[in-house]
Amino acid sequence: MDIVLKKEEGLLREFSVTVSYDVFLAQEREKIASVSKIVKLDGFRPGKAPHALVKAQYGDRIKGEVFRDLFEKTAKKIIADHGLNIAGPATVDIEAFREKEPIVLYCAIEVIPDVPLIDVTSLDIPKYTLFPSAQQIEGRLKRIKFLLSEKTSLNRPADYGDTVIYREFSFDPDTGEGEDEDKQFFVTLSQDNPESQRFLGRSAGDDFHLDQPVGEDHDHHHNHSHSHSHHRHVDVLDVVSLSDPLQDARIQKAFEAEGVEKGLYNAAKSELIMEKRGFAGTMRRSSLLQILENRYIFPLPQVMIEAEKKQILEGSSELDLDDSEDEDYVEKMARRRVALAFLFLKYARAHDIQVNNQDLAQAIFKDVDGDKKRFSKAVEFLKNNPQQLTAFKNNILEEKVIDALLEKIGGSSRYVLFRDFVLERQTSFLQSMQNLAE
Repeated sequence: MDIVLKKEEGLLREFSVTVSYDVFLAQEREKIASVSKIVKLDGFRPGKAPHALVKAQYGDRIKGEVFRDLFEKTAKKIIADHGLNIAGPATVDIEAFREKEPIVLYCAIEVIPDVPLIDVTSLDIPKYTLFPSAQQIEGRLKRIKFLLSEKTSLNRPADYGDTVIYREFSFDPDTGEGEDEDKQFFVTLSQDNPESQRFLGRSAGDDFHLDQPVGEDHDHHHNHSHSHSHHRHVDVLDVVSLSDPLQDARIQKAFEAEGVEKGLYNAAKSELIMEKRGFAGTMRRSSLLQILENRYIFPLPQVMIEAEKKQILEGSSELDLDDSEDEDYVEKMARRRVALAFLFLKYARAHDIQVNNQDLAQAIFKDVDGDKKRFSKAVEFLKNNPQQLTAFKNNILEEKVIDALLEKIGGSSRYVLFRDFVLERQTSFLQSMQNLAE
């Protein structure tokens, strides 16, 4: 076997391999002899059919198997002889094949890139502590009071002072398709609340369409982002009167030290702060990933990008590669995932970050929401599916690397209202888009 490196471009290595025709014949004879032992041909006892007759009947299949074996041996020899750290399976094909002449094979292999080691010593990503606005706290306080109050169905159309409990979902008027969010909202009707007009006179079981979301759940105000072609559908679930939770003896006892009104207010504020803390952490993490993606640029194996694209498509039925925008999105997402995976693996090896059994158990337990039966089933599934187990461990490893990086990154502490933080992020995004356009 004569191997010649014909091309070396980026991560791609292309080889021309010449194999003696006698080697091919010898392997073909071995394969025919092996097949003749198990095939049954009319007029011959099992294993007694002449090799020439076996070749005549099964020649194409045997030749295919010989070439597959030859491809595998060729790839292994090239990888071993050239010390290649491969990124994926080798591509081997026939370049020239004529009877009694040397066989020429083509072999293409992509290698693992030289990955830089992440250095975050010079990075500065602000550490935000986000505070809810007075309006957000008031909205959350209303919801807490609503949840704590006793509700009495009125069995009549809604009037001022009543509370309407309802459900919303979006639908496309052109197709009739909708997305049921399975969430309940409420609105207390009052003359100074313009949304009340939509519910006045409504009874349990009524349903109607809206162009805009409604409701008093101000701490998130639904956060709907539907396109202009979608409308909101509302189902009225009940019309009720609410008791005053401030007069509930059990609640009064629970907040005996600070008073019910102040206690519920502080509870609403604390709940929101905890939520915003998680949001701020997520945004800091997102900033880190964006910085790494822009700072560390190196060649990526196309074979790994294609495999990642396949995974992305399998995970989403809405993406279509025939759509140019979807195609660009999938390509960018795949390249981003492959690049970050290389960076994280290099950092993990350099700093001895590993995934142990405790990490694995904790991650599974979190995924199944602490359900012991589901935990056992998940463990069994991963044991029986090595590829899924490897992918799961890789995800855990990446999270551990990100946590380690964030601990090392400097950053000034900033205390801002949540709405100001969102405005700042929007301004930054618009500025970056403007810079790209220029």
